[in-house]
Amino acid sequence: MCILFSISAFSKATIFGKIINTTCTGLKISYLTNIIEDDNYTDFYTTVDKKGNFKIEIEINQLKSVILNVGNKYLPLYIEPNDSLNIFSDNKDFFASLRFSGKGSGNNNLRHKKFKEFGHLFYSGIDRTLVQSKAEKSNAQEFTLFTDSLSNYYNTYLENNKKDLSLEFYKYTKTSLYFLILNQKIIYRYFNYNNIFKKGEPVSLSPYFEYYRFLDSITVSQDSLLSNEYYRDFLQLYLNLKRDFTLSSLNNKYATINQKYAFGNLPTYYLSDMLFSDKTREYMLAYSVHSGFFYSTQKKEREKLYSFAKKDIKDSSYLKIIEKSYQNNLSRIDELQINDQFPDFNLKDIKGNTITLNSLKGKVVFVDFWGAWCKGCMAEMPKVKELKEKLGNKKNQIAYLYFNCFDQEIKWKETIEKNQIEGLHFHLPKKENIDFFAINGFPKYFLLDRNGKIVKVSFGLSDDFSSTEILKVLESN
Repeated sequence: MCILFSISAFSKATIFGKIINTTCTGLKISYLTNIIEDDNYTDFYTTVDKKGNFKIEIEINQLKSVILNVGNKYLPLYIEPNDSLNIFSDNKDFFASLRFSGKGSGNNNLRHKKFKEFGHLFYSGIDRTLVQSKAEKSNAQEFTLFTDSLSNYYNTYLENNKKDLSLEFYKYTKTSLYFLILNQKIIYRYFNYNNIFKKGEPVSLSPYFEYYRFLDSITVSQDSLLSNEYYRDFLQLYLNLKRDFTLSSLNNKYATINQKYAFGNLPTYYLSDMLFSDKTREYMLAYSVHSGFFYSTQKKEREKLYSFAKKDIKDSSYLKIIEKSYQNNLSRIDELQINDQFPDFNLKDIKGNTITLNSLKGKVVFVDFWGAWCKGCMAEMPKVKELKEKLGNKKNQIAYLYFNCFDQEIKWKETIEKNQIEGLHFHLPKKENIDFFAINGFPKYFLLDRNGKIVKVSFGLSDDFSSTEILKVLESN
């Protein structure tokens, strides 16, 4: 499938209207600045008068998904060059009272007025809970029939409302639907493992080889679609799938079979170079480097990615982003290993007490990096309790440190109370907090001796991370 989008010179689009019963004196329109950094937005601001009137002009050169921010309300909109979109809302019931008129209203009416009937697509994609449930219970053929039925439903709805839409928005939505459904088919394996493999059995991709043959007929590199977020999601899912298939076919022997796969984040770069062409290849190379900087906890690896990018990528806008990302990551420490000294932190715990690693000197320390959002972390929590029980009276000679990562404060505290997690609790809501400890996956556990040196490190409580091992550390110090 190939659908072309037109990209014109920059033109103004006007968004204006009235929001009654609001105390807000200003509002903001934001859109993604570039397609590499998913947290970098271009913002436009305007005032809201006492009667709730506002007007804002933005410069765009193609259809854009933007966010209108009014106080604590976030309104997604689709805006095209030369649009003149009039918005009315009552802040007491903001979304239910929304009304659109003017140029661009048809596109946004489909997105908002039809929310109850068609909301999953136009707000946050297909209902992931529904897809997960179907994938968990269905074989490959059944799941394919399910995704085909979703595609038929959504496309029929789109065609029935086509007359109210601009041509550009119709083409964008048609493409979005195609790749949105395709992406659900690709993630099937993530939810279906339990149907094929018994608990504790090694997981292989070989049972899925035949299922994924549908990708053989897909035109993967389509430069004209790079502005579409669902297409970009497809490229990333496709790349991850191909990487996992490569791992599976090499029987987990990357380094011995092909030395270029020796570093953890480099395979995505090599595969991007092989799998994609033209502008799509440039984008995926830049994506691989940028995400590699984010996830990599090895300085040598980041330096290698940087050198490849400087050699292979020609797009100056991508190179500028990569340069900034590389400089921002220069000070990050390498992943912590056995015999390394654990970083001496200075943090307030859940009770407001300042705790440092130095203040715990003389104690054996058990460290858990976790998040309530992480299913693996929560599944391991009962095992941590069992571990403490096996230690008996000796458990009181150990300091238990729990570093919560990325959760909102209220969720962090609720989870601790609900699961009765006993120990010293710290909240690390931002990536830069977590980078201090070079954490690149969850759950992650450390065991420190009485001097703060790492004697054990593990993703998950593996068999060798046992009460016997902890007792050895207690007795040897």
